Amino acid sequence: MPSHPFPTKERLKNKKHIALLFKSGQSMAAFPVLGIYRTDPNPQTAISVAFTVPKKHFKKAVDRNLIKRRIREAWRLHKNDLVDSLEKHHISTQIIIIYLGKEILEFKSIEKGVKKLLRKLKKQIK
Repeated sequence: MPSHPFPTKERLKNKKHIALLFKSGQSMAAFPVLGIYRTDPNPQTAISVAFTVPKKHFKKAVDRNLIKRRIREAWRLHKNDLVDSLEKHHISTQIIIIYLGKEILEFKSIEKGVKKLLRKLKKQIK
């Protein structure tokens, strides 16, 4: 059974990096998620990612956390192809995944959007 870890070193936490991503990152959408990404030729880690759900649409933290858990799980299960491609090309990437939906969707719908986003990112990087 393959391992699908999501270690702490892959989490994007630095406020300066996040601000730079919003300022100069490229974006692509795959409903119900939007990805803002930035590539870097000198890899410290192959990939770092953050997840966000707007408070404007989901007032309760419980709802935002549920959606983030679902996005994080879909990411964890399907990130390996993208990470392998980045390591092969010696590129590092920073990504913020933003939830665009107006209501809480099932895991399958979120997973489908995350998979599509990952495929688009992989094509863009090649």
